[in-house]
Amino acid sequence: MKNKQKILALIISFFILFALAINLKYVPDNYAGNIKNKLPGMFYLILYIGLYNLLSKRKSKKINVFNLILSFILSISYIAIYFINAYETIRYAYINYIQIFKSIIVFIGFSYLFYYTLDYLFNGLDKIRFKETKNKIIKFVFEEHPFISSFIIIILCYIPVMYIFYPGVMMADGLDVLRQYYCNTTATNFWINFINPNVCINTHHSAFYAYILGLIYDLFNNLGHPTFGIFMMVLIQVVLQALVLSYTIKLLKKLKTNYIVRTIILIIFSISQLFSINAVGIFKDIPFSFFCLLLTDFLIEYVYLKEKTKKKIIEILLCSLIVALLSNKGFYIIIFVLLSLIISELKNIKWKSIVFITPIIIYVLYSSILLPTLGVTKGSVREMFPLPFQQIGRYVTYYEDELTDEEIEYISGVLDYSQIKEKYKPQNADYVKDLWDKDYTEEEFKNFIKVYIKLFFKHPGVYINAFFNMTSKYFDFDNLSEMVYYYPNKKTYGEDHIVEDSTQLHPRMIGYTKAFWLSTRYLPVIGLIFNIAFYCWGLIILMIYLITKKQFKNLIPFIPAFVTLLFCLLSPINGNKRYIYPICYCMPILIAYFITIKNLKQEKSHEKKKNFISNN
Repeated sequence: MKNKQKILALIISFFILFALAINLKYVPDNYAGNIKNKLPGMFYLILYIGLYNLLSKRKSKKINVFNLILSFILSISYIAIYFINAYETIRYAYINYIQIFKSIIVFIGFSYLFYYTLDYLFNGLDKIRFKETKNKIIKFVFEEHPFISSFIIIILCYIPVMYIFYPGVMMADGLDVLRQYYCNTTATNFWINFINPNVCINTHHSAFYAYILGLIYDLFNNLGHPTFGIFMMVLIQVVLQALVLSYTIKLLKKLKTNYIVRTIILIIFSISQLFSINAVGIFKDIPFSFFCLLLTDFLIEYVYLKEKTKKKIIEILLCSLIVALLSNKGFYIIIFVLLSLIISELKNIKWKSIVFITPIIIYVLYSSILLPTLGVTKGSVREMFPLPFQQIGRYVTYYEDELTDEEIEYISGVLDYSQIKEKYKPQNADYVKDLWDKDYTEEEFKNFIKVYIKLFFKHPGVYINAFFNMTSKYFDFDNLSEMVYYYPNKKTYGEDHIVEDSTQLHPRMIGYTKAFWLSTRYLPVIGLIFNIAFYCWGLIILMIYLITKKQFKNLIPFIPAFVTLLFCLLSPINGNKRYIYPICYCMPILIAYFITIKNLKQEKSHEKKKNFISNN
C-alpha cells in the first residue's frame, strides 16, 4: 500500500507540475513551441519534491465527493477565465489539437491541485478549536472587554491614516453626490429628465446619503471651513466603521472563536488597507458595506445564537432599513433577508411576518411618496440594464451584417446605434450604456426588449460570451487589485470649489503608502486579501458546503454577501473592486461563523459515536 501511495504521489505531482508549467496561450496547428512558461527549472524541481513529500506522507482517505466536484468546477473555471481574458471567448481552449491537449493537462493537474488544497483546508479548519488561554492581554482584549478594547485599537490604527489622507479620499461618486446637493453639473444631468429643475438629487446614488453628506458639508462650508467639512464626513464614517468592526470582534467571543482567528481578524480590521484606507473614502459603498456587516452580525445572533429578543428584532429591522436607504441594491438584499427570516419562523408567522416586512413597507413609501414630494427624481432606467446593453453591443460588433433594418431601428430607439461598434469594450458596459437616449418612449423600449430577445435565439453564444467577459475578473486569481481608491491628485472632476477643498496635503506620504500596499499583493497567503476572486470563490465554497450539509437555516447570514455577488455579476464593470466591498467586509465574520458551525457539527457526531459505543 505504501509503494502504491508513493507511485500515485509521483504521478499526481507530475500532473500538477505539468499543469502549472504549461502556458495556455494560443498556438497555431503548425507550431508546437511556446508551451512552457519561462520560470527557472530549479523552481519546478523544488516544487515537485515538495508536492511528492506532501502527498506521499498523506494518510489515505476515501474520496470526498464534495471536494472532487468543486475541484472540477474550479479547474474548468480557471481555463475558461484565462481564455476569456486573453481572447474574449473560450473557443481557443479547443480550437486545435495542441490547445485541446494543453487544456486537458491543465484540467487534470489543477483538479488534483484544487482537490488536495480543499482537503487540507477543510481538515485544517477542523483543528481550529476554541481553547482557554492564560495570557492576560488576550483575556483582557477578547474576553473581558472585547468591544471597547477593539474600538480603541482600531481607532489608534486609523489615526495615522486619517492624517496621511487628510481631509479624505474624495471619490468621483462622492463628488457627484455633493454636486447633486448643490445642483451643480453632474454626470446624471445627461441621463435623467428632472421632475424639478431646482432639485438635482436623484436616486442614481442614494438620496438618503446625498442629503446627509450635503448637510454635513454645507454646515462647515457656511462657517468658512469646507475642508474641515470633508474631514468631518471622514471622522463620522471612521467612528461608525470602528464601532461596527468592534461589535464584530465582540460577536467572535459569543461564537467561541479560536483566539488566533480573533487576533488575525482584529489585525485585518485595524491595519489592512481594505478597512483602514477605505474608512477615509467618501462614497456610499463604504457605509453601505459596514452596515451590511452589521446586518450579518445581527443575523448570526438571531439565527445561530438564538437571540430572538424584541431588542434583536428591532436591531435587524433598523439595520435593514439603513442598508436599503444607502444603496439601491440594499433594497433587494433586505427583501431576501427578511423573507428568509419569515420562512424560518413559520410557527410565529402571524406577528413576525408583519414585523419583518415593516422595513420593506417603509422603504416603498419613502421612495414612492417622500422622495417625489421633495422633488427627487428617479435614477435612469439604464442602470438596470448594463448587461443587456453590453450583449447588444457585442452582437452589433460581431454580427452587424445580419441585422435587419427593423432590428437596427428598434435598437436605435434606445441607444445611439451609430456609435455602438466604436464604443463597445468587452469588460466595461459603461461605454455602451452612455449611448442611452433619455428621451425614449415606452413603445421604443418595448421594441428594444423584443429585438433583444429575438437576437439571443439567433446567436446565443454572443450573449454568453458577453456575460463571461463582464464577470470573469470576479473569479480570476491572477487579477490582483489595489482593493482601495487613492485620491487621483492630477485628475479633476470639474471647476467647482469642492475639488479644491478636497485636495490632500500629503501627496508624497500617500505615494509611499500606496507603494507599500501594492507590494503586499505579491506576498504568499497575505496577498489573497487583495484578490477579488478570494472573496467571491470563498463565499461560494462556504455556501455550497453548508447546502450539501443541509444547513439551510444557517445560510441566512450569508444572504447580504450573496445578493451583493449576484449584483456584481450584473454590474457594468468587470471586476470592479467597490462593487464587492460588502462581501469583503462580511467575509471575516462569515469564515469564523463557518468554522464554528463546522466544528460544532463534528463535535456532535463524535458525541453520537461515543454514546453508541458506550451503549453497545
